[in-house]
Amino acid sequence: MPDPEEYTIGWICALPTEHTAACLFLDEEHGQPDPDHIAAGDNNAYELGVMAGHKVVIAVLPHGEYGTSTAATVVTDMLRSFTNVKVGLMVGVGGGAPTSDNDIRLGDVVVSSPKDGNGGVYQYDYGKRIQGHDFKPTGHLNQPPSAVLTAMALLVSRYERKGNQIGQAVDEILEENPRLRTKYGRPEVDILYASNFVHPHGDDRRNCEEYCETKPPNIVNRLPRDEDQDDPAVHFGTIASGNSLMKDALIRDSLASEGVLCFEMEAAGLANRFPCLVVRGICDYSDSHKNKRWQGYAAMTAAAYAKDLLKVMLPRRVESEKRLTAVLESLDSKTASIQTILQSTQQQQQAQHLRTWLSPSDPSVNLEKALKQRHQNTCRWLLDDDGYRSWRTTPSSFFWLHGLSGCGKTVLASAAIHQLQSEGSSSLVAFHYFDVNGGDRRGLSQMLRSLLYQLSSKHPQARQTLQELYYDCDKGARKPTARQLSEQFVKILDQVAEVIVIVDALDECNSPDDVVSWLKELYQTDRKGLHLLVTSRKQGILNTTIEKWHEQDQLHAVRSSETNKDIANYIHARLSGSEEFERWNPHKDLREHVEKAVLQRANGMFRLAACQLDDLKSCIDRPQLMEALRTLPTTLQEIYARTLDTLRSSNCYREGLLMLQYVLWAKKPPLFSEMIDAIAVRLEDNPGFKQENRLFDLMDVITQCSSLLTPIMSESGRELHLAHSSVKEYLTSQHLAEPFRELLSEVHGRSIIAKISIRYMIDVVNLHNNPKMSSGESTRSLFLLESSGVVPSEDSFGRLLVGHRADNHLVAIIGEGAFPFIWSAGYWAEHARFIEAANDDIPRLIIQLYKQEHLLRGFPQILGLGFIYDHREYGYIRDLYTEVGRRPSPLIHACYWGLEIVARRLLESDAHLLTSSSVDSPLHAASFSGHHSIVKMLLGRGAAVDGGMGTLLSTTTVPLHGASQNGHVEVVKTLLQHGARVDIIGSKNETALELAVRNHHLNVIKLPMDYYDCLPFYLLFVALSQTPVEEKVIDLLCSKVIMPGARKVVSSLCNEPIVTASRINSREFEWLLSSLITRGQLAYARILLENWIHIPNTCIRRHYHWPEPPKQEHLQLARIMLDRGWMLSDDIVSRVKLSDEKEESRKTPRNALGSSSIESADGCDCPGSCQESTSLKRFLSVPGPYGP
Repeated sequence: MPDPEEYTIGWICALPTEHTAACLFLDEEHGQPDPDHIAAGDNNAYELGVMAGHKVVIAVLPHGEYGTSTAATVVTDMLRSFTNVKVGLMVGVGGGAPTSDNDIRLGDVVVSSPKDGNGGVYQYDYGKRIQGHDFKPTGHLNQPPSAVLTAMALLVSRYERKGNQIGQAVDEILEENPRLRTKYGRPEVDILYASNFVHPHGDDRRNCEEYCETKPPNIVNRLPRDEDQDDPAVHFGTIASGNSLMKDALIRDSLASEGVLCFEMEAAGLANRFPCLVVRGICDYSDSHKNKRWQGYAAMTAAAYAKDLLKVMLPRRVESEKRLTAVLESLDSKTASIQTILQSTQQQQQAQHLRTWLSPSDPSVNLEKALKQRHQNTCRWLLDDDGYRSWRTTPSSFFWLHGLSGCGKTVLASAAIHQLQSEGSSSLVAFHYFDVNGGDRRGLSQMLRSLLYQLSSKHPQARQTLQELYYDCDKGARKPTARQLSEQFVKILDQVAEVIVIVDALDECNSPDDVVSWLKELYQTDRKGLHLLVTSRKQGILNTTIEKWHEQDQLHAVRSSETNKDIANYIHARLSGSEEFERWNPHKDLREHVEKAVLQRANGMFRLAACQLDDLKSCIDRPQLMEALRTLPTTLQEIYARTLDTLRSSNCYREGLLMLQYVLWAKKPPLFSEMIDAIAVRLEDNPGFKQENRLFDLMDVITQCSSLLTPIMSESGRELHLAHSSVKEYLTSQHLAEPFRELLSEVHGRSIIAKISIRYMIDVVNLHNNPKMSSGESTRSLFLLESSGVVPSEDSFGRLLVGHRADNHLVAIIGEGAFPFIWSAGYWAEHARFIEAANDDIPRLIIQLYKQEHLLRGFPQILGLGFIYDHREYGYIRDLYTEVGRRPSPLIHACYWGLEIVARRLLESDAHLLTSSSVDSPLHAASFSGHHSIVKMLLGRGAAVDGGMGTLLSTTTVPLHGASQNGHVEVVKTLLQHGARVDIIGSKNETALELAVRNHHLNVIKLPMDYYDCLPFYLLFVALSQTPVEEKVIDLLCSKVIMPGARKVVSSLCNEPIVTASRINSREFEWLLSSLITRGQLAYARILLENWIHIPNTCIRRHYHWPEPPKQEHLQLARIMLDRGWMLSDDIVSRVKLSDEKEESRKTPRNALGSSSIESADGCDCPGSCQESTSLKRFLSVPGPYGP
């Protein structure tokens, strides 16, 4: 038998097809190696032979096992048995990524091309990917030996001069082996489908010949290759390798734009294990239309290229290379430092995942703003206060600082934060500002998100705790509830020695009573390392709370005397030390007079003093200054009213008014660039938006209303904010004079925002379809698009332009950077819903938008018509194409966003919209979002209650599922009243009831429950496995699952439980039983135990959380478990025996299963009747997933 030391080429195959192709190209076959020559523990199967003068060992992965880890195992074993291998080849099939630059076709060959010191193969985290995820390289394959690189260069030159003979080589092999021609010969059909045309989901058996190839519009037309072109062709570049198949053409295209030519599943597992060249024959296009027709031929072309490579690689050149085992040994010395770098990178990635998932507000912006407002020698009275110092040093302390609006509470809190951060102690400091500019992000949940993210970024255990919640929420697919966030916060408190939490402006919270309740509960846990500091005004519910606070020594009012000292320091510093008042320096007496006057009129409010100085700095002489002092406003309301009057008479009234409307009612503070484009829209013009109407500088308008608006620098750029919380309070109060009371009202403000947003979107896209556009304008527009990373398609803007954004959503991009308002304008539907009924212009404008055919075809995502279901919020995405590649459905969009008037008008114009085929249904969209009135309207017009579109019933768009998942009680009631089926199993293998249980919607759970005769134990398992466990849900399910009360039998077709797709295995059963025992729900545990017949030994364990000492009812349950073969701890067994002996001494007989109150109707303590228990036993006796 040949000596293993003679073999220098290691050839790895993943599939038997690839192995067959490799063996066919051997010039000599040596058979299999002698088992005595194989290293112990090497389970690989080998074929030995000679190819092009080289002795080759060929190994194939175990049947049915693919992926990077399996390949690494095979290679490791090969190098233990064949220690002289010096060149590695990974040869087989892969999925191509064709682009306009790389005309990759089926049967072509892609070769990994080394670049920048790596082998041209990148490992990436792919898994079960769906549309909307970006390329994540996590490693790369090592560069192959120099002998391989030299041979590659020679072969490239030869192919260029003479063309490759790969096709001819394959034909010659098949002529010698005609029985293999059917499987390994070249197929006739090579079809590339449009990227947005997806193979029908849920019907994998329907192949492309039956369905997809009958859709010519979805097939990409490609010219046949010329006679002087190689066919198959060979391509050199990057190969992407992961543990799962790439089956998404849109993701494929995105990665192809980054240079990826091919996708496969094994090569990256060889990183640092097998420096090799990867050769892949293209058998599909890495999309949903995968089939195996080309697999055999692709394996042959890859093997043919590999043999050509060996032909130009001289054996003596290979002999001079290092053994791969020696190469790997040298790499081991670098592993430690690489691991450190990888761990750091992984932590950064985890932090980014957590941040994207939590979406926390950034308190550093508010902190920086407040510290800029703080002047030297201010705030010392608080930091040196005995009460504050006691709070800082006393275990489990609470400090509530309250005062009037504008008295400087935020600056005081920020001074405390700055001092704590500067101490350099081991204490963790987390803080949150309830900011009037926070839009709808001013609740308890958002505060907890911010605090948790700060703690996790500062402490590894805190990060791990938060990471656990991330995984409990399906790796960020679901947003955490406030309760989950609170529980994680408490867990972190138990892990960290000292935590300081500062919450500013509690009165600006949307629900201050929720935060107060949370603070009370947190403080009452008496955690020694916790220090809480809160600031607020003393008004509304907080006034009552402060008055009734149980420990008055924790309450601290802002001292007016100390505040006045700080205000005096502030006024003096600003008048004498700032450039804005330097022209007053020669007039010391005047400056002193102003200091006294402003301090006297400030009334203890920093904010008022600052605004008064802003008012005075425009005075140009002494008389004007003295008159201004005489009429100086004494309240913030007077300051703001004067600013509005000045704005009204200025030449920027329209612009300033729109800025106030937008900042008051928009979802988030606008960036300067966004606001500039919004202001450029003229609703009275056509088109409304013109680039030449943009402001030169937004600050020109801000200076006209500086007491109302202020610029803030955030990580996204310069933003426009309300200057103070008192500004919003004034602008939304009844004290506001006309016309501003009407113009700044929520109805009018949202109406303006919606109109401007819609007009902007229409005009931006029409701008590029305007035949009157000059050549220069068109060129500039295209340049702006290209500079923002978007390459227009051939017909410019007639097709969908798609790109990848950092938040992992697949969106349509029109010049991000060129038209910055486009993304904020996408929130138009939220504003439109609010004012739809109050302003008839809005429905008309929306319908006009829906009628823009080229917009709907080309730019649905930009218009807010695309991915309206946020996958991070709800776990799945639904797009609104009526069929892939066709225009989205306006009716579904209107129903999702709650645009009832628009939906009615659309149906009045075309009643067929209700039943037209779509990937979604209007009723599901409305039910999912909880728009009850629209649901009733659609049902009244004949909508299919179970979401059917025409004759199709889709399990992914069941209205009852959407409403149940999101807790819309009234919608669920209405759907059930109209006959919605509770037994439909959706695409997630769940019923509506299961979705309600998973999401803790107690009031929803009660509704479909009554439609079941018997509920499966699986629901109880689902409820107990949630994080957190909702006790009320458990109690409700226990009363119904264990003692089912029959009201209405939905399924009359069989006697088995309705939910047949859900399964509870023995291990889950054992976990469920343990949970019931731990919770003390022994009656339920006993019935569950008595009716579960088969207990495999694999799920029996010894340890349960019995109380100490266990009560008699616990011992009775333990007795039943022992009688049925359960192995319990020695302690509980001895206690059961002692109890039995005592019972025997009293000569009280015990039956086989032990006594129990639930067996006697007289002493029944279970939530139901014993007759119902018998009904349960009959249920469990039915053959199926829950019974024997």
